[in-house]
Amino acid sequence: TAGSNGFEGDNNEDDFDLEPRSDPRICNVTMIGTKGQANGAVAHLGMLLRRGTIGQFGQVIVTQFNTAGVEMRDAATADQACDEGGNLTGNLVAHDSIFFNCGPDGTTFASNSDTTPDAVCQTTEVFAGWEADFGVKTTDPGLPAACANFGCDPAPTGNVPSSFNCSTIDPSFDNNGYI
Repeated sequence: TAGSNGFEGDNNEDDFDLEPRSDPRICNVTMIGTKGQANGAVAHLGMLLRRGTIGQFGQVIVTQFNTAGVEMRDAATADQACDEGGNLTGNLVAHDSIFFNCGPDGTTFASNSDTTPDAVCQTTEVFAGWEADFGVKTTDPGLPAACANFGCDPAPTGNVPSSFNCSTIDPSFDNNGYI
């Protein structure tokens, strides 16, 4: 339905910088949006990060979201992702993940919010940093065509290899070698 997103990362809605800060640790998830589905043309994002959240995401597939793969919604979140020089802080990162077929053109992997013009960095800059430094890719993950119609259970064609160790995000995670 309208407004549904894959992940929504939120800190406190009344004080975006309130401690303790929301800091999810998520690894090995596949999120498939409703792009191309009957009644699926709604505005939605794979990852909506807002209200000053931070977090670590690893081995995640984000595909078929109508609006974009990821968006930071406010300056408080951007200020956690980047320092004053625009360099990634490591507080908000996607590791060894795949963003594919997102946005109306299929290549809108990151969307800048119109509420962050004065932020230290924008979502597209953070995403470019994830690609350059954290192994994020925008290639086809090889999900079968049946998944486009939610006919998978899932039944992917095979695992996407990954050398990233999820236990570096959280020691309770297993190292599995695939996305």
